[in-house]
Amino acid sequence: MGNDSTVKKNGITYHYTEKIKPQSQAAIEHAITRVFEKSRKNISFFYGLKLEVQGSWDETKEFKNKNYWEQGFTYDPAIKKVIHLKTNRSSAIEFGTLFHPTISNEKLEENALHELGHLFNTYFANPDKELKERLKELYLMGGKNCKEIAEEYTRLNEIYCRQNGLSDSKEFKEAWRKDVNNAFKGKSRWKTSITDSNLGYFSPIFEFSQIDKNKIDHSKKITLNDGIDDKELDCADLPRDEIFSQLFAFAMGACGNERYKHYLVNTYKYSYEVVKKYINKYLGTNTKGHYVPRTQSKFDCNG
Repeated sequence: MGNDSTVKKNGITYHYTEKIKPQSQAAIEHAITRVFEKSRKNISFFYGLKLEVQGSWDETKEFKNKNYWEQGFTYDPAIKKVIHLKTNRSSAIEFGTLFHPTISNEKLEENALHELGHLFNTYFANPDKELKERLKELYLMGGKNCKEIAEEYTRLNEIYCRQNGLSDSKEFKEAWRKDVNNAFKGKSRWKTSITDSNLGYFSPIFEFSQIDKNKIDHSKKITLNDGIDDKELDCADLPRDEIFSQLFAFAMGACGNERYKHYLVNTYKYSYEVVKKYINKYLGTNTKGHYVPRTQSKFDCNG
């Protein structure tokens, strides 16, 4: 184990708690540095970024109640440029044990690039400036945790979330719709269930399946085998955001699980092309070597 430490590199600050192993630190820094070194445009994207890394969420009061399954999260850069990551899969509080299995270096790199993908998604989007500034103001005043302004914050944030990412662009939304329709439209209930299960967290309906059945807003429900209509396309803001960020990670060389990477890239093949296009447009990164031909059964995790 190392000591609580802070590292500054390429305009990026990495802060590690004392529980973080040197090899975990190296994996995270390697992943981010690799993207930085590939980039030829808008290098300011990286400047001022801070990565806060801890062993488990319960190390701090602020995050001790965070979902165990969540391995990282990112703030909207309109608020602050911060990525949070954890390096262990479990916590003593949740499982009544002192066993803390460390996330593999490959998965840590993937998690770091996934969160960087979230930042990329929102940083280069073009939401309404007045709306963006008002939300930042409300956030600094207490945001949704302040009763006096909670209603306005919630209302404006819902509008903002429909436009604050490249994943909200017409081009990406249509590519995502095409991929989802290819995977699910007209398929049997059995086939739909299998594909949904195989996609896991990146299924279009994963978010909906996690909601308390008594709290479901049926107006926002997405059904898959009849095709994605415009209303469902708008409701899928989070699924679009998540797969966008994961495809960004894959394009930048992430490979925590080769078979799963292959499956996701080929399921979301049109979405992947749009993500690569945006990477090249905004970072000047040549991603030619990262794409996996649809007929190829394996691909190079070092791409």
